[in-house]
Amino acid sequence: MLRRLSHRYTAVAPASINLCPIPAPAACNDANLSEPLLHERVDQASERLTHCEASIQPTSTAREPDQLAPAAAAKEEQPPTAEAEAAFLCKTGCSSVPVADTLSLAVKGLGDEDCAVLARMLEGSAAARLRRLDLSLNRIGSAGAISLRPLLCGAGRLETLALSENRIADEGAVALGAALRDGGCGALRRLLLGWNRIGDEGMAALAASFGAGGAPKLLELRLEGNLLGDASAEALAAALCERDNSQRLGVLCFGNEIGGNVVGDRGLMALIEVFDRLSDVQELLLSNNRIGPASTIALANAICLGGGARLQKLHLHCNQIEAEGEAALCGVRACRAAIEVAWLPCIKPAASRCVSV
Repeated sequence: MLRRLSHRYTAVAPASINLCPIPAPAACNDANLSEPLLHERVDQASERLTHCEASIQPTSTAREPDQLAPAAAAKEEQPPTAEAEAAFLCKTGCSSVPVADTLSLAVKGLGDEDCAVLARMLEGSAAARLRRLDLSLNRIGSAGAISLRPLLCGAGRLETLALSENRIADEGAVALGAALRDGGCGALRRLLLGWNRIGDEGMAALAASFGAGGAPKLLELRLEGNLLGDASAEALAAALCERDNSQRLGVLCFGNEIGGNVVGDRGLMALIEVFDRLSDVQELLLSNNRIGPASTIALANAICLGGGARLQKLHLHCNQIEAEGEAALCGVRACRAAIEVAWLPCIKPAASRCVSV
């Protein structure tokens, strides 16, 4: 019985908890104990078990978007070490604090700790001078994005922020959204977040910052290669409704020929409902998603009726638009010949049919 209790306790306790051990009787086993003594030992073990289980606080892995920001703020307080600064300078080839208005640090093997060093180096006037910051093709995760928040809050002239092809997830997107909402990057025109690990929760935080007036001059938003679904498109559509009429996107990318997201009919319908807010969009890139014929037809009708007055490029490669959707897109070509309308079906092993666009 004592061994069964010990096994039960080990199963319920997380590995990170310091367990209260249940001592085994020395130089004896359960079979040699008298019945009263055995009951006494079991009672003692049960009391220890109850005490230890009461000390274990239940935890939850799911967090709401507004609960992620406090965790982000706590991580920002960790100053980079001298070793981290030396490693950053070695990776980037910098010998001192950068003073140029363009800082290209793509493909440098930078990680989260390097972002903390960069934010520390660019405190004050150096951040205010930046116009273009390229950190794409690195190993930056959510912790790195969190570390960049104070830098972005002070980068009032930054026009391009490239964070594509990193490892930023929802928590990092929340930190970026908070920086934009707090007035950082007021001049931002291009936000490149493709090929990360951002999901609906992170996109909801970014969209909320746009709706609250963050990045008022944003013209290009690239989100391909993430984990965004219908909820993300709906959140962005709601944010577009809240923005001032002068704050309009020119390029919106949920997917290209290489990769996309998981936006389906519901998400595209949400964007169509606010199509008047996309009147300035020139490129609407929706390839490699899960868009079906119903929303494709609705989009085609909206365009043929005059929506997207400045639209120049509409890409819907590798979706599920089927013959009905293809016919509708052919109608767009007929009535709006200036628009580059392109679609290719998903390649299936058993299919040999192709479409010329």
